[in-house]
Amino acid sequence: FSLLICGDPFRWRSFAASVASCLGCTMVALYPPPNLAKDAVATSASGEVLALTSAALFALASVLLRRLAPNDFDTGCYMGVNGLIAIGLSPALLYVAHRGGLEQFRPPPVSTLALLALNAILGCTFANYLFTSALLLLSPVVASVCLSLSIPISALFDEVLMRQHSFSLAWAFGASLVAAGGALGGDVHPG
Repeated sequence: FSLLICGDPFRWRSFAASVASCLGCTMVALYPPPNLAKDAVATSASGEVLALTSAALFALASVLLRRLAPNDFDTGCYMGVNGLIAIGLSPALLYVAHRGGLEQFRPPPVSTLALLALNAILGCTFANYLFTSALLLLSPVVASVCLSLSIPISALFDEVLMRQHSFSLAWAFGASLVAAGGALGGDVHPG
């Protein structure tokens, strides 16, 4: 996307980082880990399709943001507007999902609500602010490839701390390719 929309020059290093990251993500998807806990999240084909669609739309939005953002772009204001839109649309979407029978809505316990709030602050707001800042300072390719480092990091957290999945050697190799792509792409500067 960034070659066509932003006019970024072709770089072999960025290309190699993207290929390594894509191959690693493919291996991760092809070798799902077995569940160790009965309440562990299961992998499904529809989930894979939704994740791929989400990644493609996220990449397109990242490139468009870099292309259309002015030089004096205020990342904090942008994230604030995104938050207000999410707060405004979420109740309506939850209501439609509940009424349509897609998802039953029940108020969560206070402990779950506290963990969701902490996740929203650290895992969404802070992470998205850092990603948007990196996107504007670097390039969409570098920022997105480095973002894929969350795969091996979350797997390590999942297996070591939560003990919900056990990852195969092929899965670990795929995650290593993702990490190699992040390391390779992390040293590329725009322009």
